[in-house]
Amino acid sequence: RDDKVIVGYIGTVLPHKGVHIAVKAMKLVKSKNVELRIYGHYFHAREYFEELLKIAREDSRIKFMGEYKDEELNTIMNEVDCTVQPSIWWENSPLTVLTSLAYKVPVITTNIGGAAELVIDGVNGFNFEIGNAESLASVLERIAENPMVLNEIKENIIRPPRIEEEAFQYEKIYKDLLSS
Repeated sequence: RDDKVIVGYIGTVLPHKGVHIAVKAMKLVKSKNVELRIYGHYFHAREYFEELLKIAREDSRIKFMGEYKDEELNTIMNEVDCTVQPSIWWENSPLTVLTSLAYKVPVITTNIGGAAELVIDGVNGFNFEIGNAESLASVLERIAENPMVLNEIKENIIRPPRIEEEAFQYEKIYKDLLSS
């Protein structure tokens, strides 16, 4: 209840992924019990990364954690209370959202595309208006005011099927079609 809420961004730190939306949103959040941890590398987008550092300047609640290895994902997901997927383009099947749900970590994501199809606002995560830092800040403030809501959300998360399970489901569909 009184702990800091750790929000994790996990993925590439590139303009189309909307990391700037998450950083700008954090700057708008007045609550001090929220922290944004950004995991990932900026690759060729050095200017973009430097702009993010400028925006985040003097806000100790925004932390750039750097590149991570797949082996570290379990540790990262155990350290965050929820993840944010602020992409500014239509994500088809966002891996970070699926990964978060597989770890039963609530997701804050945009209100369009595959992310919005996977995350139902108030059920297994939260949605905000794509590209709108104020909308995301509003969600973060609501969570900061009542962090216990994340426990309720976790209870509603249904893990996505493993690759093998999904393959068996497709195989059954094909067999049913062939037999009819």
